[in-house]
Amino acid sequence: MRDLLTLTHKREAARRTLVNLNDALRYIVRTRRYALETHGITCEVHLAPDLPAVIGDRTQLEQVLLNLVNNAEHAIRVGSDGDGGRIVMRTCHDGDAVSIVIEDDGPGIPEESMSHIWDPFWTTKGIGKGTGLGLAVVHGIVIEHGGTIEADRPDARGARFVVRFPLPTSQSLAAVGSARCSNAERALDVLVVDPEPEGLSFLSHFLESRGHAMLAAEDGDHAIRLAQQMAFDAVICDASFVGGAGDVLRALRASPNGAAARFVISAASPETTSHLPMPLPPGVSVLMRPYDIEELRLVLEET
Repeated sequence: MRDLLTLTHKREAARRTLVNLNDALRYIVRTRRYALETHGITCEVHLAPDLPAVIGDRTQLEQVLLNLVNNAEHAIRVGSDGDGGRIVMRTCHDGDAVSIVIEDDGPGIPEESMSHIWDPFWTTKGIGKGTGLGLAVVHGIVIEHGGTIEADRPDARGARFVVRFPLPTSQSLAAVGSARCSNAERALDVLVVDPEPEGLSFLSHFLESRGHAMLAAEDGDHAIRLAQQMAFDAVICDASFVGGAGDVLRALRASPNGAAARFVISAASPETTSHLPMPLPPGVSVLMRPYDIEELRLVLEET
């Protein structure tokens, strides 16, 4: 039923954020690895370093990856007679797009089936073992995100799926930043401490759409120098700069220009927050990336 609803109803554009597909793929592998290895299926994962983020609905993009991994698992288990197999997953980018490749060493897709694999309700699985919606849903989500998906047989055995998503444009970043938002009641001066260009670009568009002013710092020392020169209403700081030597949170909170600022720690995953001081001081919040636009707005602007 969930697949059918996904196929027939588009999600609101407001749910879209910047998504790191490396993170999404890690999550899917983490949730599926044990079950795969139980059936003798090994996973190889090769992630491109510094992979640019794409704009999308994280839940839907994870569903794409999960369906493709599940399809690969089914193919291997049907074609291996219990001997197991291998699924190889990799990410890469070529300047204007980010790609995910998922390849298995199962029996492959019959030539006569290639033209039907994206059709709703078409399936090679036995009665009661498949709805035929999996690849149709995958295809629909990818196309809705402005991407492409291709399938082929790289060898005599096996199947390979290549999914490509375009990199964000300045216009699409602005649209994400302004989704569900209008001008704020009061303009804020916001200091952002983030080493990633994609994160800085997203926050720049979001804050500009709300009428706020942003100043970026490339690291903790830079942020502290800026706070010595001017006051800020809020600080958004990557979790990697909080909790270690030269702690940015402690230094900025001790500064007259930062003592009253709201402090938002942004984290890529729960694991990256394990070193944070607990309990957090008053006026300090933690937000997970990719940002939820409404949550970010509330943390920065609501009193």
